[in-house]
Amino acid sequence: MNERLKFKSYDGLSPNFCWGKLILNLDGLDITFPEHCLYFDGVCFDDNYNKIEKNDKGKWVITDFPENFPKELKERANELVNENMEWGCCGGCI
Repeated sequence: MNERLKFKSYDGLSPNFCWGKLILNLDGLDITFPEHCLYFDGVCFDDNYNKIEKNDKGKWVITDFPENFPKELKERANELVNENMEWGCCGGCI
């Protein structure tokens, strides 16, 4: 486990859970990620745009990192997000 990087907070709320502010702590400094930096890799709707009620297999993926974020810590950042945030449909997009 890499102690350089820690989960600090995330303030996204339904119905657009993926639009919150993600903050991780790197070497003791809080790093704020760009807005809308998360994507849920599960499927929330079927081909006819009907909501799928059970959807707990997808994980969060960070799609936009701050400039100069260490490449070697990107995988760990994704792990931290998924360890600290509830999985499920983010709620707002189709």
